[in-house]
Amino acid sequence: MAYQFGDVLLVPVIFPNATGSKNRPVLVLCESDAVDLLVVPITTHAARGSYDVLLNDWQVAGLRLPSWARTSKLVTVAKSTVVRKMGELTQRDAQNARATLRRFFANIA
Repeated sequence: MAYQFGDVLLVPVIFPNATGSKNRPVLVLCESDAVDLLVVPITTHAARGSYDVLLNDWQVAGLRLPSWARTSKLVTVAKSTVVRKMGELTQRDAQNARATLRRFFANIA
C-alpha cells in the first residue's frame, strides 16, 4: 500500500529500553523507499518543545484524544509493520506540521 504525508497510521513502536513494543499512532512524512516509511510519533502528552505540533482536528485524523505530533523525533518503520491507517490530517493541521518541519530542518547546521 502507498502512504503519503499526512496519513496517520497505527504501528508497533519499540520501547526505548528495547524490552517490548506497543501499538502507537504516527504521522507519515514520506515513503523513504519501497519498504520503509519516515514517520514521527503522535502523543497525547502536551507539547514539550517548539517542534511539537498540536493536531487541532485530531478526531478527523482518527485519534481518540487531543494529540501532538513530535516532529523532531524522526523514526523509520517498515511498511509491513503497519497495523492500520487511522485517518489523515486536515489541510490546516498538515500546513502546521509542514511549517514546523521546515523550521526544524532549517535549524540543523
